[in-house]
Amino acid sequence: MKKVFVLAALSLLGSLSFAGNSSSGGGIGVVCNGAQGKIQSVELLDLYEGRVRYHLNLVSSSGNTEQDYLASVKRLWERYGWDNILINEEVRRGYANFFDKIQWTKPGKKLAFLNDQGETAPVPANCHLEQIVIFTDFSIDKNKDQEIKMDSDLWARLTSLEQAALIQHELFYVVERSLFEKTSEGTRAGIAALFSTNAIPVLAGIPAGSLRCESDNNFGDGRRSKFYMYATVDANKVSHLTFQFQDLMGRLLFNKATIPIDGIRFLLKKTSPKNTTFSIVAEENMKKSFRVPLTGGHRDDWEVSMQYETGKPVKLGLYQKGILIEENLVRYCEQK
Repeated sequence: MKKVFVLAALSLLGSLSFAGNSSSGGGIGVVCNGAQGKIQSVELLDLYEGRVRYHLNLVSSSGNTEQDYLASVKRLWERYGWDNILINEEVRRGYANFFDKIQWTKPGKKLAFLNDQGETAPVPANCHLEQIVIFTDFSIDKNKDQEIKMDSDLWARLTSLEQAALIQHELFYVVERSLFEKTSEGTRAGIAALFSTNAIPVLAGIPAGSLRCESDNNFGDGRRSKFYMYATVDANKVSHLTFQFQDLMGRLLFNKATIPIDGIRFLLKKTSPKNTTFSIVAEENMKKSFRVPLTGGHRDDWEVSMQYETGKPVKLGLYQKGILIEENLVRYCEQK
């Protein structure tokens, strides 16, 4: 399902639609003024925060927006270990489709500020935030097509790398809004990671013999988790159980993300005598729950909870800013 989401994004999200009122979102720029109040510089907020909040090293700008965009698609594929099922021509068509939908503002015309950015990194005293683009989602009920309104003045001041990152921001923010995200914080953090050299591949370091597990939320809407379970030994030669996530409640992870599991033992039960998959349940006479920060990943405000009780499926929870936003039940595991 997650790969389908990404494929939809890369073809301009034509298959994603929203019932009811259409929602809108859009990229923000950090606009800094120089002498006499004239614009001195514009930087995409995603990459600005990547530098000043997450201390990431950004990839170099090539000077060609399409080239930087294609490179970002390739990085995403490589970090997930996906097969290269999209050829460059298909990605280029999606890229061209994005530009075909843009309505450019006239010189000097500003877009309304959507104020959906949530918490942002502080900006210098001579700088402020401005709306670069507004992406209005397709709505079935309202019979409303996607709309992209772009500030032509601010776009022209972005580097080719920032322009490519802005396109990716719009595509992934549509997916995030479909998961009921109210701000662009997660999208910005993900795009910063995607356009950095710091990220560790999502599946890096998973040892042979690990258990690969899947969980879902009972609604069949694709908001599932995929993770690997394996033992690790720390510097003090103490063994720990580690969960390493591939997807988390239907959300992409742009970096290796793990949680440590201590003081817990699971029972593995075959789902059927002829099957190679297992269910994991708590050991006898056990009832326990805990919540730990997600190590790695692209967001710094995520925690994962686990509830397990004898004879019941293990329940995973995702907390964002201390609030539970999603839960999954672990359905099965199989050996990698």
